[in-house]
Amino acid sequence: MTETTRPKRGVRAGGRAARVAARAAGLPEDERAVRPGQSGGAYKPLTESECRSVYDTALTLLSEFGMGTPIPEFIEVVVPAGGWVDEHERLHFPQSLVEDAVDMAAKSFTWHGFDDNRSIDVGGDRVHFGTAGAAVSVWDHETRKHRPSDLQDVYDVAR
Repeated sequence: MTETTRPKRGVRAGGRAARVAARAAGLPEDERAVRPGQSGGAYKPLTESECRSVYDTALTLLSEFGMGTPIPEFIEVVVPAGGWVDEHERLHFPQSLVEDAVDMAAKSFTWHGFDDNRSIDVGGDRVHFGTAGAAVSVWDHETRKHRPSDLQDVYDVAR
């Protein structure tokens, strides 16, 4: 019996490992349609007047209705600064206290990554999008209740 020789197989180019590596690498910076920190802010669903109305309403709610079941650390900070706890154990925030806190808050900051080139400058008109993980629970508009999130919810948020 004669021995048949099989054609020698060539070296495969790629395979699963190559596809995974290509996805992990992403597009080169100059080919990306959207870049991290790109200027934005053109989408304004509310007018300045409507934004002010939302802000003023939030101040009123925090002052008149307060926050239910506050943690002790909140009470320890807010009460000496002018807040109060009512007979229903709700913590009320004076409008001036909230406005001072907003004024003191950083208007920009660096969200440091593991590597310097992965850090994000947050603030101004720079726009960033990230999942920050997945929400532990979501509000289901059909049942009008909170429920644990699932893969479909992650997909819907990313669309």
